[in-house]
Amino acid sequence: MDLLAKFTELAGATLPTDRVIDGLDIWPLMAGRPGSRSPHEAIYDYAYVHLQAVRGVRWKLGLPRPARSKWTGWSARMIDAVSEVQLYDLKNDRGETQDVVAEHPEIVARLKDLTERGREDIGDYNRIGSGARFFDNGEKRSESRAWLTVEKD
Repeated sequence: MDLLAKFTELAGATLPTDRVIDGLDIWPLMAGRPGSRSPHEAIYDYAYVHLQAVRGVRWKLGLPRPARSKWTGWSARMIDAVSEVQLYDLKNDRGETQDVVAEHPEIVARLKDLTERGREDIGDYNRIGSGARFFDNGEKRSESRAWLTVEKD
């Protein structure tokens, strides 16, 4: 979605106003401009509709999840279990090898707040967010997501 804003501008068009457009212009980052920063307060990492992690510029909060959930389909083979919240310092540990959750409770609290805000807006595997945009135009019904909790053989 971040590309949509820039491509729309380059085409001389305007973004639609009758719907929410999540994308922001990230051209300065793509162009490698010195000092450029993401315009996003947080990036939400989903596997289908299951929130896996929330990250800011420097920090990534990994969220608990099961390994290889059947409902995530073929790509589940790449999803490992996470039993509890994890925090990684992406500036000093790009490989995410050192969980520093105990050393930075204030960052964990801030990212948990962003996590909850994201779940309220976008949703998660067990709830539909108020701004969920992947359902039909009708009422956002919880039964639309019943298939997510059904384990398939």
